Formats: sequence, C-alpha cells, structure tokens
Amino acid sequence: MPLSGGGNGLAKSRPLWKVLVFPGGTENGLEIQRALRFAKEVELFSVSSNVENHAPFAFKQHFVIGSINDANWVAELNQVVLENEIDIIYPCNSVIIAALLAVRSRIACDILMQTSDVLEVVLSKSRTLETLLGHVATAKVFKSPEHVRRFPVFVKPDFGYGSQGACRVETYVQLLSLVSAHRDGLLIQEYLPGEEYTVDCFSNGRRELLFCSGRSRKRVRMGTSMHSQTVNPALNEVFQNWGRAILKHIPLVGAWFFQVKADEHGELKLLEIDARIAGTMALNRVQGINFPLLNLYEHYQLPYEILLNPGQYRIDRCLLNRYEHDFVYDTVYVDLDDTIVFRGQFNLNLVKFLYQCLNEKKRIILISKSLEKDRTSYLKTLRIAEIFDEIIWLAESESKADHIRKSRLSAPPPPGAAIFIDDSFSQRKEVHLTTGIPTFDSSMLEVLLIDKA
Repeated sequence: MPLSGGGNGLAKSRPLWKVLVFPGGTENGLEIQRALRFAKEVELFSVSSNVENHAPFAFKQHFVIGSINDANWVAELNQVVLENEIDIIYPCNSVIIAALLAVRSRIACDILMQTSDVLEVVLSKSRTLETLLGHVATAKVFKSPEHVRRFPVFVKPDFGYGSQGACRVETYVQLLSLVSAHRDGLLIQEYLPGEEYTVDCFSNGRRELLFCSGRSRKRVRMGTSMHSQTVNPALNEVFQNWGRAILKHIPLVGAWFFQVKADEHGELKLLEIDARIAGTMALNRVQGINFPLLNLYEHYQLPYEILLNPGQYRIDRCLLNRYEHDFVYDTVYVDLDDTIVFRGQFNLNLVKFLYQCLNEKKRIILISKSLEKDRTSYLKTLRIAEIFDEIIWLAESESKADHIRKSRLSAPPPPGAAIFIDDSFSQRKEVHLTTGIPTFDSSMLEVLLIDKA
C-alpha cells in the first residue's frame, strides 16, 4: 500500500487530493467511497445527474449537474470542480469515461482514467477482442446473423458495461429482429454456458502486472456479482499469464479487470476488458488491495507497495439501507440491559450510534433500572462509563418518563430536543406520552446511523 508517514493522533491536515466520484451513486462509485472514505490522503466529493440515486445518502458532499446529454453539463461539472478545488475526477462507469474522454481538454482538473489510445480499445468489446485475437483465447464473434450456424448465441452492446442490453438469443428470427432494431453497435458472440470469472488486475506504467486475482461470479444481478469467491492458485496462475499477455498489447495502467467464461468443453475464453473500478473488487480490498487508493498513487507517480493477506475469501452482497429524516436532537437517553447489552454482548449498532453522538457533541444520558447488585462495578466491567454525560440509576418502581421530564425541565434553557432508546415498549410509550420526544428500540436504530464519507 502507499508508503506514507505515520499519523499524529487527532491532528488534521489538508488531504493530498480532493476526489470527485462521478457518478457517486453506482455500485462502482460506492466501492470507491468504501475504499477511500478513511484514507487520510483523500477528501471525497460526489456528483451525478438529477436522477434518484444513492449518492446523497453515502456522501456528505454531493452535487447535482445535468445529464451528459445536456449541452451545459461540462460547464456545470467545471463549476463543481472549481468551487470545491477538486484535484481529480474519478469516473465510475464506461458511459461517463467515454463522455469525459470526448471533452478531456475542457475539464478543469485531472481525470483518473487511461490514455485515449487505451480507452479507444477497451471501450469497444469488438476492438478489444480483435486486438487480442491469437494472443489469448477469445470468444468467437459473428460479423452478421448470416454467419451464425449454431444457436443459442449471446448478443450485447459493443459499448456499455454490466449486463445492460445483453441477452441470450435462441433463434435466427429473434437475432434478425434484434439486429434490425439496433442497426449499429451490437456484438454477436458464441454462447458460453460454463463458469464465469472476473479477474482483477493492477499494473504500473512499465507494463508490469503487480497484482492479478480471479474471482468467481456465482450469483449475478444486473451485471453485479452478488456472490463471489477467490479462485484456486492453479487457475489464478492461468489468469496471471492472461494478464501479462493482455498488457503486452494493451498498455493498461492502474486498476482494470477482464472477464472470462468457459465454453461447453470447459475452455476459458475472454469476453471483455474494462478499465475502471468494479463493485466486487471489494473482495480483494479486504485482503489488502485498495484499488482506488493505489490508482491515485500510480496516477501521481508516488511510491507504493502491495501487501496481501493470505487465504481464500468469499463475499456475498445484498441491498444496504441508508436513511434521511427531519428530526433534530442534542440529547440521547438510553437504557442499558437488553438495549446496550443484549444477551451478554454489546449491541454493536447501538455502540456505533453512541460514538457517532460523541463525534457530534451530543449529550448521552444512561437511564437504567439494572438489577445488578453493584451497578457501578457492572458499568466499569463493561468499560463504557466514560461515554455518558450523566448516569441515572432507578428502582424498578420508578418511572423513566418522570425522570426524563424532570431532567428536561431542569436543563438550561433552551433544553433542546431529545430522543429515548429502550427495548421496553411500555416504557417507550410512557416516555413519548409524557414528554413527546421520539422513542426507538434496537430494530429502529439504523435510521439514526449516519454513514456518509
């Protein structure tokens, strides 16, 4: 990883790079966010067009510009760049990469992408396969429907990413219909029914393959690997040889990947190459290969090394919830037993939330009817006493609602807004009816968590 100096406690300094992720709400953009959000070298920003996407929930600094089909999108992008002193744009998908390539000289900052010559090859699947024909095994391409002798075949856009517009075609009539509807830009390939793999790579400007690791694509949704695992060393050696062969003919620099699939006989064939961050590169990130950060160091020609943890890894992905809400609070009342501590262990989501409150300078008040004989020793054993601004121990017969009401009345004016967290419905109901403040149990906590970079 980057060869940078050590930290100095809580001291803050200007990051090396202000990075604008474009568009931030895609799976690729969110992987860049996850990879860079805690990198001290980076301050993250996001931009996208005015469509519903996840970026505003994941980035503190998100901006909206026009679509790349709008006449003013470059001017709007440059305005974001200049007003925020952006150092570099991190494009996330092939469509944005192609759009930026066409206006590269007009953009007011660096763009983290390949050279124009490389992009002209890898943005076209047919051009990629033509370039590598005879150097690695490639999927057969048919020039027209008339050249197809056997069905099914696989049809996809020559330009594009993920599985957008791709489909299996069973008959000649169906193929003719597709080709007629899309006069240009369709790629007709042999259908490959076998195992599919993505091979993540990293190379430097001297065409040295510094990292190459294959991963399976076991469950795929919308072009994204939802379940994947690293391949065995023998198969990975095959992929490494392919990676070196590709570099001899296409001088890719930084992070890139290629996809291969097996035919009915188990022979692997190249499908395409993409020069961008893939969402499931997370599988290698957790082993020590932070592709987005390494990309920045390679782009700026700074020294770095790669340190990889050993072992076999699997990843399984699902939808993630992030929320926005309109209530404001400066004080948190929270229960202990069955709330902070559940079945003898910490509720990690709640502990995370409490430390979030510390970051935001909110008051945290423990209010508990714990049955422990020595409550102070119990709290000391848990090692969390220091996070509370106030600790209120109550007898079982006492009312939390009354104590919260009295606490609110005695607080310096204005008392501010508060929330109450407890596992007990009856106590939450009483607190709400008595004080009017919002109440939460553990299942509701995720709405309170802020997970923005």
